Amino acid sequence: MIVFLKPKSIIQLTDLARDLFVSNFSSFQIEYYLPDSVMPLAEQLLSDYPGICHKPEFSCIGRAVADDRKRREFALASKRGVVLHFFKLLTSDIINTRKIAIGFRSSWLKIHRQKAVKEDVVIKIAHREGGPERNGQLLSASVATTNSFSMTQQIHPPMPTNGTVPNSTRMSTWAFTHGQEDFGCMRHRRIFRSFNDILLPEFFEMLDKLLDIGHESHHRLASELVTGMVSGSKLWQYAKVRKVQERLEQQLTDTFLGLTEEVEKNWGTALATIFDACEPRVTNWLIQMLFGLAKRPTEISTQIKTRLYLLQSGLNQYEWRIPNEWRRLFELCMEHVNGLGCSYQNVRLRIGSCLATISSSDFKKALVEANGGDANAEDDSQWKHVTVEEVISRINAMLTPLGVKHSVRLLMVSPPMFLTPNRHFL
Repeated sequence: MIVFLKPKSIIQLTDLARDLFVSNFSSFQIEYYLPDSVMPLAEQLLSDYPGICHKPEFSCIGRAVADDRKRREFALASKRGVVLHFFKLLTSDIINTRKIAIGFRSSWLKIHRQKAVKEDVVIKIAHREGGPERNGQLLSASVATTNSFSMTQQIHPPMPTNGTVPNSTRMSTWAFTHGQEDFGCMRHRRIFRSFNDILLPEFFEMLDKLLDIGHESHHRLASELVTGMVSGSKLWQYAKVRKVQERLEQQLTDTFLGLTEEVEKNWGTALATIFDACEPRVTNWLIQMLFGLAKRPTEISTQIKTRLYLLQSGLNQYEWRIPNEWRRLFELCMEHVNGLGCSYQNVRLRIGSCLATISSSDFKKALVEANGGDANAEDDSQWKHVTVEEVISRINAMLTPLGVKHSVRLLMVSPPMFLTPNRHFL
């Protein structure tokens, strides 16, 4: 015989669990009984009469409360301790602790938010319709709006003769939008920010497989993974960060040596994203690696152009903050101009774009403290920005031995349009 048991509801299960605890683990209370002869003596101690010697001069509880109030007021007045506590929470290895610190800051700003001061601006000569005459049709009655075909045709373009409307970019085919989607490194960055280095070996194994394949899609995913790994580990402990740097330095060097034009844009975007998310001290190892890669001898023009492009993509995010690195890139470009690199058109275009980016700080009148802030330093030339005049003088010095005459030589013009940074090359 088969018996079908009816399942119990969740309410019955909770009632059963409650009854189980009540019946087996009931609470108890201890009662104390004092003899009646002690109570009159206790009442005498609490009574007040002249000449009493056992009454306390102050209340112990009141004094403790007053001391606690003073400590709390002092802690609130000491802003330095609050700031230090906030930064300790913000630099913690635990993601929940950092979120708590951000929540504290948001609450503090909401409490101490200053109210906006509203000022009434009185218009001396107000238009009778409230605006310029050309907007009168929008402010007056409906009779003043466009009510004829000629007026409508002046404002809105007529429909094309074939009766079609050009499609937007989103409605185009995949061939037109290929490679234009957003660079998705945020998901990888959140993984390393949240889980620390727990998943690092698995991602390194995945990165090795992606870099072995030369397809564009695989390099796109590898560049996103490297970007998330470097930018997501910037708040780790130094030993963990150094482990990531040593592993990536060798992998990226081998990858950039054989980089093709099909995938160079992905890695340029990856380096620009990394340099934008981290300060120069954090990416110093990457800068030294790129300079060492660019100084390696090669006779292939695409490799020279690609290495300069990677350097320019990363350093461009720091703008005027790294004059010494811009000067190093300037000297590197001059070496290629004197060498074999200037014989190729693609290398010349990249060198021109680099020189425009290098000298862009001269347009903004960027000022840097002499000697880099070190009073004991003797040579401060590396801390000075490369000026447009210096670039033109160096190029003119190279053209003079060639016998260039008259207007063929580069002259100092104002503004130097031929050295204006061109975003198209970036």
